[in-house]
Amino acid sequence: GPARGFPAGGRRSRSRIEPLRVKVTVGGVVTAAALTTLSSVATAGAAPSSAPPAAVHQLARGGVVAIVWPTAASLGDGVVQRRWSLTPTGTQTTALIGADGTSLVGAAPDFRISIDGVATSSTSDWHFDGVDAVRPTALPGRPTSGDGVALRFRYSLLSEVLAPVRIDLIRTVTLHPGTSVFETTSTLVSGGPVARVSSYSL
Repeated sequence: GPARGFPAGGRRSRSRIEPLRVKVTVGGVVTAAALTTLSSVATAGAAPSSAPPAAVHQLARGGVVAIVWPTAASLGDGVVQRRWSLTPTGTQTTALIGADGTSLVGAAPDFRISIDGVATSSTSDWHFDGVDAVRPTALPGRPTSGDGVALRFRYSLLSEVLAPVRIDLIRTVTLHPGTSVFETTSTLVSGGPVARVSSYSL
């Protein structure tokens, strides 16, 4: 659920289903922040029963496959699969599929975030700028962090309430081979004065 803001030095909160790790650069006042969510689902995966006909981009590495269509995207590894709907006005997760073909979640926004007191989500206020299938970034001390495939979602926020300043959000969802964990890193960048992130749910 929504958190109570960013304490200095970051914070950790864990639950059985969706542990959350948060790292910020400067307390609650952020020009760029990294928010990492690990969503673990212990189920086997299944291929989609239907999909848009013409893929824009597809990338497969180590058994992980990411596919981007004009209005949808998917990421799976034979253990679990996640699907998204894509429109210029936003994105949402539409399914998290297990071996029996049943979704463990209903359609919902990918994130909710309050910036300078203004509540936003992936289906409102943000413009969806596109998504790419990419290789994960290799991290120091994590030899397998560069394995698998990631989907990189790009958003931009233009709001008169937040002043005439462009704010960009980049969310990278990574799946490593043979796992049921979606690792999500979100980077928020303000093109002008610092933006205060007062609450978030990613």
